[in-house]
Amino acid sequence: MYLVILFDICEPKRLRTVAKLLNSHGIRVQNSVFEVKTTRKKLIGLKRLINKIIAGQDRVHYYQLCHKDLKARKADGLGGIMNIPDYVSIV
Repeated sequence: MYLVILFDICEPKRLRTVAKLLNSHGIRVQNSVFEVKTTRKKLIGLKRLINKIIAGQDRVHYYQLCHKDLKARKADGLGGIMNIPDYVSIV
């Protein structure tokens, strides 16, 4: 399964912790946006870890992409579209 995970985290330490966690599961495409390839089981574990970190006004959004949507991604500016490699996640 392919996901776009976006977050808005108020406290810098929690933000860095979530970003580091997501960086081990996917590719950072913007400061608070990651593209992740995972399984449902690993996603459940990842969400559980993230929910232990976030607090208060923090928000994390998960958008699942189908293969059709994944192929239709577009990007302008520096970097272009990144390929999501197969990641081995230990959650």
